[in-house]
Amino acid sequence: MNPSLWSGAVRPAVVTLILSLNPLTPLAHAGDHLDIQVTGHRSAPPAAAATMAAKGRGEILETPAPGTGAILSTLPGVDAVKRGGCGLDPVVRGLKEDRINLLVDGTRIYGACLSRMDPPTMYVAPWSLESIEVVKGPYSVTKGPGGLGGTVELKSHTFANTNKREVAGSIGYDTARQGQRVEASVGGGHGPWDGAATAGSAVSGDYNAADGTTVPADFRALDGALNLGYTTEFGRIGLAFATHRDANVDYPALPMDARDASSYRYALALDQDGAKARLTAYHAKLYWNRVSHTMDNFDRDAAAMMRMETRSDADTVGGRAQVDLALARGTVAVGMDGYRLTRDANRRMTMVMSGMGRRMKLWPDTRLSDLGLFAEVSRPLASHLTVRVGVRGDWIHSEARAGDGASGLAGRTVIDTFVAANGPDGADLDQTDLEVGGNLRLGYQANDRWELYTALGTAARAPDATERYAVFGPAPGGWRVGNPALTDERSFEADLGAKGSTGPLSLDASVFVNRVDNYVLASLLPGIPTPDGAPLKGYANLDHALLYGGEITAAWALTDTWQMSANASYTEGVNGDTDGHLAEIAPLTGRVEVRYDDPEGRFWAAAGSDWAAPQTRADGAFGEDDSPGYAVIDLGGGWQINERIKLTCKVANLLDRTYHRHLTREALAAVGGLAPGDEIAEPGVGAVVSLAARF
Repeated sequence: MNPSLWSGAVRPAVVTLILSLNPLTPLAHAGDHLDIQVTGHRSAPPAAAATMAAKGRGEILETPAPGTGAILSTLPGVDAVKRGGCGLDPVVRGLKEDRINLLVDGTRIYGACLSRMDPPTMYVAPWSLESIEVVKGPYSVTKGPGGLGGTVELKSHTFANTNKREVAGSIGYDTARQGQRVEASVGGGHGPWDGAATAGSAVSGDYNAADGTTVPADFRALDGALNLGYTTEFGRIGLAFATHRDANVDYPALPMDARDASSYRYALALDQDGAKARLTAYHAKLYWNRVSHTMDNFDRDAAAMMRMETRSDADTVGGRAQVDLALARGTVAVGMDGYRLTRDANRRMTMVMSGMGRRMKLWPDTRLSDLGLFAEVSRPLASHLTVRVGVRGDWIHSEARAGDGASGLAGRTVIDTFVAANGPDGADLDQTDLEVGGNLRLGYQANDRWELYTALGTAARAPDATERYAVFGPAPGGWRVGNPALTDERSFEADLGAKGSTGPLSLDASVFVNRVDNYVLASLLPGIPTPDGAPLKGYANLDHALLYGGEITAAWALTDTWQMSANASYTEGVNGDTDGHLAEIAPLTGRVEVRYDDPEGRFWAAAGSDWAAPQTRADGAFGEDDSPGYAVIDLGGGWQINERIKLTCKVANLLDRTYHRHLTREALAAVGGLAPGDEIAEPGVGAVVSLAARF
């Protein structure tokens, strides 16, 4: 074994497990897939699915994390790019950004910042969710186009088709960030009516790393959601509205901070399950998701010479319809979906001394439209063998409508800059493609406890507004320009896995290989002058990128009350043109945990360790550095005070270690206690305490 891996990551994790077996030690829950409210005796615990990961509402509310993106990053096979104190950008099996489908109740939502201050997860508060599900790989034709890395589905808290009623609320405090959270929800069903409302607020301050460095991490979040339903003989008619606002968010890895980021989501749906005869279900939805974003450098040192402000917006309008039919053997789902994404961004720059300024386009009024048809069949082939086959086709159209607008190069239009950076093909701001994708999954039920499975899938993705149409303008680390001539990416993935249990042990393991043809890579463009001589980054298609790796999760019922769990995930990324390393690939990471549950459900306790091996495969051309391994320990517990009130506490980074995650970007400028190029460390030791009530 690599000595640095043993000393830096594995040995502290093993020590954690040994120490945590002492029943007198105060323990803490931080598990990824364990039911928080356990009563009675525990049989063999289920291992989390390697190709699908999930969290329920109880776990979401009790996972101390600054936002939905941070909660997602605790799932096996999922990581996140971090640029600030919140708004973590999910990475699934080495693929990120628009290579991941992110759906909120089946609708698509996109951020409005070119530098991805606001990934879609930022606009959905954890307390508004019923569940989080991740399907890894291009294995879901019914959930829309793309999804080369996987599909993340966030499902809102509702009381559809139930006569339950509930009033709940919680408060929490994070000592490391001076963070406060308050949330409340009310909902229930009565006759044909049902409704749910959630509201909450979160505030966070700067934090100190274990070495004393102050890291800017301020943010303020407000969130509210309302979901109403009326059930008729034709199905449930649902009306949903949600809004979210983040203000004064620090981003030490970017040249600006977010002054305001707001979203508004509207949806109208018809859902019928358990329909008659061969028509088993049907679903239809129309939606509009609007995001507006303002960022500036007013609180940065650079504002003393030049003040910059960017206002941008993203509107997604779409719909979908699906019908589920029963076959003689099996089921079939057929349907269609579509959406149109509009993005526009404008920057204002003002010289402080002279008062002179200029305006420029950063997104030149872009459009991305997609219309897709899909079908998926599931059926048994034999007594122990099942098959699922899906296929979809998509018509994709991309365009930029403000090609004559002003660019970051004085005297040049948007089209002029694209031609200067990419040649004559850069003048074509209108692209149309037809793409076909699909998947095949075979499952073999070896016995009543074990399943073996294999899957093959392919999907295509159109380059996003930044990759194709970002206008010559300032960006992190220099300047940036898009390439309208980019070709759609196409993924070909294969998975092989097994899951099941034997006695007290349960296991889920899978390996995968994914070839992405025409992979879009950000790279330096030499020979093109910039106003201040800083580097210019553009986008080009590689012949291909190759990603491979796997995940494994296991759980072991040591006794009726003690349980041990562990998971690990690994992805290797290869640049197909150079055979070098692919940028922003997380190292081998995992978690180990031991947990105790009181047989009567009065309290639980656990000890765990999150760990990562050193990453020595960084892409220097992208600006990455290698990163050291780490292992950090957490402790805590939960107490069911009575049937309605619960107290939980978690102490993170118990040994007060200084460490950073590989996918956290470096500080761009001097801010807080950070110097340019400094690694942004995670918080030192801190406790998160929450008190929840449910009536």
